[in-house]
Amino acid sequence: MDRFARGDVSDRDLLRSASHHARDERTSTAELLADIGEIDARRLFVPAGYPSLHEYCRGALKLPEDAADRRIHAARAARRFPVLLEMCGDGRLGLTAINLLAPHLTERTAAELLLAAAGRSKREIEELIRARKPLTESIGWVQPLSAPSVQPAPARVVAPPPPVAATTAEPPAPCAASAAPLRSHAPARVTPIAAQRFAVQGTLGQRAADALRFAQDTTGKDLSSILEAALVIYEAHLRKRKCGAADRPQQPRPSQRVRHIPAHVRRAVWARDGGQCTFVGADGHRCGTRRRLQYDHVVPVARGGESTVDNVRLRCAPHNYHEAERVFGTVFMAEKRDAGWRKLRDAVCG
Repeated sequence: MDRFARGDVSDRDLLRSASHHARDERTSTAELLADIGEIDARRLFVPAGYPSLHEYCRGALKLPEDAADRRIHAARAARRFPVLLEMCGDGRLGLTAINLLAPHLTERTAAELLLAAAGRSKREIEELIRARKPLTESIGWVQPLSAPSVQPAPARVVAPPPPVAATTAEPPAPCAASAAPLRSHAPARVTPIAAQRFAVQGTLGQRAADALRFAQDTTGKDLSSILEAALVIYEAHLRKRKCGAADRPQQPRPSQRVRHIPAHVRRAVWARDGGQCTFVGADGHRCGTRRRLQYDHVVPVARGGESTVDNVRLRCAPHNYHEAERVFGTVFMAEKRDAGWRKLRDAVCG
């Protein structure tokens, strides 16, 4: 019998079933947020073979990408304000509401804001937030664009228009290309739009914008061609520096640094490990991430380990640190980390 079939269920039983499952879903969501928050606090995703909490939620919990992000964000907010779990479990706040409220919750404002938001819709909560923290109004305008020709003009770097106060009488003219620096902390987005074609959206700092304008003016090429050429050069630079790649490998030269890993060792290790983290969790899951890879000594240098192909492996930063904690202890590594932060602070602050 199909457990999801509802054709033979009476109207009354169907309504009762829906109410029961909705209540269970709210409770399960609150329980899952509590689990994710504690897993995050204990960093249990690392020994499980995942480089981040996001990857753990995607791989081990089988959550879709957006669902993982929303639950992680809500779980971290609930670690700060546990009442969110209760309000989620009894239906006063949904997951969307928690994510909307989380950036605005402080020890001073949480009680009042959560009480006002309980049972409200998404739109009402957005209005509630903006009543307390209004955005600067701007006046919109319509700027006519010339019809595209058969060969569109190359994309240019143009700074965005400045913020417009609500009292401005006339819409401002678009800024010139030499306007203020372009910068944002939002990550760039790479979106597939066709076979082997991608749209890239991001922002640039002033130095990068000036370099791009210079390349456009000098070569007359479009934005896509310039970015591709620059990235190919940068990729070659990174492969040489990180992976030891070389068109004409040279004979290894001795080094006085005990932690130095020769280029031929880096090349061999990178090829052997497939350019991926080699950490394997207790359940057999291999991390396999390609982000933030580091060369890790199987037998640590501090214990006499050498930089040979057999004694070096690829590990991502979280799993490299996890291995160091396993070997040297969490207290020792915490002290080393704190000492590093103090050294950095002293260097910056003088």
